Amino acid sequence: MEANRVNNDTLMQQLLLHTMDELGLTREQLGTRLCVAIRVLDSWLLPADNPNARVMPEAGKVYLREVLERHRKRL
Repeated sequence: MEANRVNNDTLMQQLLLHTMDELGLTREQLGTRLCVAIRVLDSWLLPADNPNARVMPEAGKVYLREVLERHRKRL
């Protein structure tokens, strides 16, 4: 069970980092776009074994995927 959580957290972190990279956003800009404080975004980016790490809500993951999809359609 723990390995599955770590894997899901890693995928979430990769999605966040990929979104920032593809859209050319800073952490601050992505946090603003997601309507979350930078410290919340930072907690999502922490390794799963860090006690301050938090899991991004599923709705946030769906929103990020939609943002990436819209961005790609514009290219």
